Amino acid sequence: MSNDAVRVLYIGRYYPDIGAGLITRLRRKKNRYRKLRGQCGFMRSALHASFDVTEASLAWLYRHRREIGQRFDYLIVCSKSDSSGEGTNVREFDFVSAIEGLPKAFFISNPQAGFMVDDGCLDRFDVVFKREHYADLARYSIANHNRDKIRLAWLDCPLIPARRHNVARLVPQTFGFAEPSETAWYDACFYGTQSSPLRPEVWRRVLAAPEITAIGGIQPHDIDTDVAPDVAAPALDTDRYVQAIRDSRVNLALDGLGEFTHRHWELWLLSAFCLSSPSIRDLALPGGARENEHFVCFDDLDDLIDKIRHYAAAEGERREIARAGRHLFESTFDFKKYGAFVVDEMNNAVR
Repeated sequence: MSNDAVRVLYIGRYYPDIGAGLITRLRRKKNRYRKLRGQCGFMRSALHASFDVTEASLAWLYRHRREIGQRFDYLIVCSKSDSSGEGTNVREFDFVSAIEGLPKAFFISNPQAGFMVDDGCLDRFDVVFKREHYADLARYSIANHNRDKIRLAWLDCPLIPARRHNVARLVPQTFGFAEPSETAWYDACFYGTQSSPLRPEVWRRVLAAPEITAIGGIQPHDIDTDVAPDVAAPALDTDRYVQAIRDSRVNLALDGLGEFTHRHWELWLLSAFCLSSPSIRDLALPGGARENEHFVCFDDLDDLIDKIRHYAAAEGERREIARAGRHLFESTFDFKKYGAFVVDEMNNAVR
């Protein structure tokens, strides 16, 4: 069977294909051009690039639960398809255990490594794809047989223009820059929303550091719109944002909604040196990314300043790590490769 003939039912936040009236379906036709991005974006891109994918709601799945095994080859249920939109109403997934005739996966797209559903939910599924989970799975208070189901999933990269109509043709490796910038005007750069209290704290410390030239600032986020004037900066359009990163010797990737953020992928895509929050040390990372090879972490705010100063001056060391990050991106950020991984793991789980 060719991949195009593999039928995948994806239950997520977006329901463009089925389970709606005629007018709604016509309105949703534009979703074929919709960007495949956000917390679930990479998984959706990988599926749409690889297979015949239908997206539907959890309510639609419940209504048609008796026929799913005849209509589809694989079922993937996103944690954010419940009524909370965050995977917290886990009993809404209990009916999935009665669906027969195909492998079933649970996709935990929540950005926090510490987020985990209970055994009662995990028991309904054959395999679990979780975004950037703890490397030490013993940190999750779940049964060993459910720990064994966990496979790594990851975040998308907003600078890759994945849409449903083009994702099968996209080659992410052709985007960005193959080599670090030859020139840089700033020592440090960070543009990002106030999605965690760490971000304004870090940026305030950078701005206060003598002899560090910096570009960037904080923008409002839905969860925290009150940005202090001393760290605020307007958002940039994509071209100016990319240029700011390329013009900077050290680029920061700071905790946001989760520990691993869009910024990590963006910096690797752009062959930019990545200085990250230390929280990602605890995570299983895409492509087996390693500290001091593909990125560097700071320990605290004093160490942050010390490392900005060090790597701003250590051009050879900085460029070597930036190149390694780009190579990691090229070998890992592959929609079709990950799509094949998903179905292989689902097949292995039911053998």
